[in-house]
Amino acid sequence: MTPPKVGICKTCPARIFFGEMPSGAHNPFDAAPTANGTHAIARFFGATPMMRTAAATDAERYTSHFATCPNASTHRRRSTPRGRTREAVTG
Repeated sequence: MTPPKVGICKTCPARIFFGEMPSGAHNPFDAAPTANGTHAIARFFGATPMMRTAAATDAERYTSHFATCPNASTHRRRSTPRGRTREAVTG
């Protein structure tokens, strides 16, 4: 399988790639596969890896960078109550 396009995290020196989750969200993953990773690449859509929950038989399993980045909290988006805009919640 073709490896995904790798970049560098904005707040730490880790090598990461972005994969699309079944929900449509794009999440960062550590570039190096790990034995205890929770996701695997199901297929590619163009250059974008489509991720799925890893099975025990998957050879290459990846860990979410949110789980390993020392600065993960600075990357998370604040959620808003359903049906309200961010401006209505904050303003």
